[in-house]
Amino acid sequence: MNGMRRALGILLVVAGPVIVAAGYLRVPSASTCAADNGIALDLGKSATCSTTPSPLYFVAGAVLLIAGVLLVLPWSRWLTGAN
Repeated sequence: MNGMRRALGILLVVAGPVIVAAGYLRVPSASTCAADNGIALDLGKSATCSTTPSPLYFVAGAVLLIAGVLLVLPWSRWLTGAN
């Protein structure tokens, strides 16, 4: 069970930054965003395009990273009650 917990922890530690990177891959480029905002402003709408990913990507990445570290560290055994 200890090996499985450690493997899951390593997987979560790796998955955290991958989720954040995926957020950056989903945002439009600056030129695309500028064109979209220009069109929206010409039509009298507000500019809504952004080159920053949603904060949810950062929250999910941080949660996975922290959970993974807690599973990997040897002192975390007292959290799970494992011997």
